Amino acid sequence: VEEKAEPLFKEELDKGKTTLNILQEYNVSLSRLQYLVTNIFNQVTRLRRDYVNDYHLSYDPNTKDNDQFESELSDFRDVQLPEYEEKIKDSYEKAIKQFKDDFIFKLRAAIEDVEDQIANLNVALEQSQFGRDLYKFTVKPSVTYRRYYDMLKDDLILETGDDETEFINKYKDVMEDLFKQIVDISEKGDHSSELLANIEKFTDYRSYLDFDLIVYNIDTKEEQRLSKMLKKKSGGETQTPFYISVLSSFAQLYHVHDEGELSNTIRVIIFDEAFSKMDRSRIKEAVKLLRKFNLQVILSAPSDKVADISELVDETLVTLHDKNSSCVRLYEKAEK
Repeated sequence: VEEKAEPLFKEELDKGKTTLNILQEYNVSLSRLQYLVTNIFNQVTRLRRDYVNDYHLSYDPNTKDNDQFESELSDFRDVQLPEYEEKIKDSYEKAIKQFKDDFIFKLRAAIEDVEDQIANLNVALEQSQFGRDLYKFTVKPSVTYRRYYDMLKDDLILETGDDETEFINKYKDVMEDLFKQIVDISEKGDHSSELLANIEKFTDYRSYLDFDLIVYNIDTKEEQRLSKMLKKKSGGETQTPFYISVLSSFAQLYHVHDEGELSNTIRVIIFDEAFSKMDRSRIKEAVKLLRKFNLQVILSAPSDKVADISELVDETLVTLHDKNSSCVRLYEKAEK
């Protein structure tokens, strides 16, 4: 009263207000304040009641003090929360380790495997020439996802036990970012389709690599990349890299260049609509390439290509159709 009320009362009197005016004004303020207090307490009571009902507690929601609820809050904040934080930290560290040992390591193994396969394909291609062109596959780190690739290829990933801490600390941010891409995108809205697309992309080792096919011309000594010339070339020219890729892949699959029992394979390939966009010279080079790879090939080609292909293969069969039946005949050129 002496410190606050008396000085405030004197201040009001100095403004020229009467005691009655002051009493009336402050009674209105007091009534408004009491209404606000009652309203706020009712809100608190409702919240308490909801909390008590949700968690099946025996606390009195109408009590004037907040001791029971403060005590529970203190227990959560000072006792249980630190315990949960420790458990969360431990779970997080285990999740990161599992993420490294399983997901990341498998991606690394897949990348190393495909890099070895590309190297083996190039061995097969070294001995195979298409016309005046030589072909070579390239595989490089993806420009877009280079930091992920660097993490996947770092030899620190091979460390185990306490030594792997260096890898985790070095790539903590990168792992968290990659983990987020395949676990959660945003807390708001429906991003399920985007998340599924991310899972498909980031769990595929090919996303971290850029592939290309280099064409080297023996005469001009020039190199061209398939990725840059694909849209500029004709159909026949774009079919050539396709056959190069397929044949070298089958040669590797069938162990054509291996020795001993490992190379004793069937070596069958079946092409449907073969050489449909190639001219005669390219067809001739393609069949030569088939023979160089020592593959046993069955070609299904449109009738307008029969004359070109029949001279290059061991045997040609023609399928004839009419309305009600079909038959297969051996193709032979008529003698002049």
